Amino acid sequence: METQDILSQAHLIGEHAPVDAIPDPTKDGFRQWKEDMRRYFIPTLDRFIARNHAEALREQVLTAMKDGFVKLVLSQPYVEAPLQPMEPLPREEELHVIEEVFADLRFSMVH
Repeated sequence: METQDILSQAHLIGEHAPVDAIPDPTKDGFRQWKEDMRRYFIPTLDRFIARNHAEALREQVLTAMKDGFVKLVLSQPYVEAPLQPMEPLPREEELHVIEEVFADLRFSMVH
């Protein structure tokens, strides 16, 4: 399979990830959101790499999955949640959390 096809598929996997695109606006909700992303993307990345014999593209595939997930998050309406124990984080903070999780995944990738 061509590199561009592999990366396009990886982007779609991120874009259609079965992870909540909008976190629960509490500290526990954000912790759970991070854990859900890790729980989904680590095995998904490993299976995708193995199925496509694309170990050399691991870093690019992870980036494509992240970009797809960011697209999913940005496609959701931003809703303020009144009467929450914590102010909802601004969209920029949600994106920062995604960057943080995917940076952690880069360092914990199973080879």
